[in-house]
Amino acid sequence: MRNATPPNHSAGADTPPTDTLVQVGRVGKPHGLDGTVKVIPVSDDPGRFATFDTVYVGRDAERARAHAVRDVRFQPHKKGTTVLLSLETATDRNDAEALRRLDVFVPESVFTLDSEERFVHDLVGYAVYSGEERVGTLTEVMTLPGPDALVIETNEGYDALVPFVEAFVPRIDDDAQRIHLNPVEGLLDANAPGAPNTPPDDLR
Repeated sequence: MRNATPPNHSAGADTPPTDTLVQVGRVGKPHGLDGTVKVIPVSDDPGRFATFDTVYVGRDAERARAHAVRDVRFQPHKKGTTVLLSLETATDRNDAEALRRLDVFVPESVFTLDSEERFVHDLVGYAVYSGEERVGTLTEVMTLPGPDALVIETNEGYDALVPFVEAFVPRIDDDAQRIHLNPVEGLLDANAPGAPNTPPDDLR
């Protein structure tokens, strides 16, 4: 859902973004003593980081600050790839610690999408169907360490989480703005009122 091929982005670190910021990673632990940080990519292609001249780092897109990229390296491991990101503004371990747990963004304009690709935030507002029945509306796509999750406001008024994987979400119809779920029994019921894991009203 996030596949894209970005051109180089040459905006300076002081240049504010002119379009929507897209999250591409989250800062983890420092790596070494020179300010380099480990970044957990949320993109399906960590190699894109090598094309970014500038990234925006912050707790959310509205508060993210621009940082010029000094160097990018990659650390493959069994569960994927960690990006080792060095920024011009971070020169020692203390600087790296200050960035920990912040999100990394780039402007949407650095990506070039083909006809089969989309940004996940563009799906918000789509109607959600299970079989032929409309079951709710997509309100958010949650970025998680594993597969992302769709947050669906159900017709009954509670939020349901569905893993954003093909086994549960086999088809998206952009023309009709519909997301089609596999009609798996209990898929939307975990947060339903009265479900086994839902506390009684007087305990919430």
